[in-house]
Amino acid sequence: MVEMALIVSLLFVLLFGLIDFGLLLKDYLALSQVSREASRSAAVGSSMAIINSRISTWCSSIGLDDSDLEPTIVFTDPNTGEVCPLGDSGTHNDAPMGAMISVTLEYPHQMIAGGLFGVPDNWQLQTTMVTRRE
Repeated sequence: MVEMALIVSLLFVLLFGLIDFGLLLKDYLALSQVSREASRSAAVGSSMAIINSRISTWCSSIGLDDSDLEPTIVFTDPNTGEVCPLGDSGTHNDAPMGAMISVTLEYPHQMIAGGLFGVPDNWQLQTTMVTRRE
């Protein structure tokens, strides 16, 4: 019986570790997809309202809570090399043609059994996509 208790507890730890890692990977891949879509939208000149709307739409369709999402959208001016926050004029964003647009998203992932195994309960996931303004 002692051997079974040791083995079952080890299998329990492995099972919850696999589940937590799988959910962490799912959230990271979903976050990467959202940043890819936002970056592509910015690259074709969409306004900030449209970019933020697409971020919200993708988050809800994938299962991420967009209220916890922290987007940072900047562009690098091709002439000066200066990094500027992306703004818009109402219909299009203000990045010049050829500028590199960077979309960085941060999302807090809640671990299911993190406290049981001595790992933090919250992990800050971050992904960045860079595209050239067309």
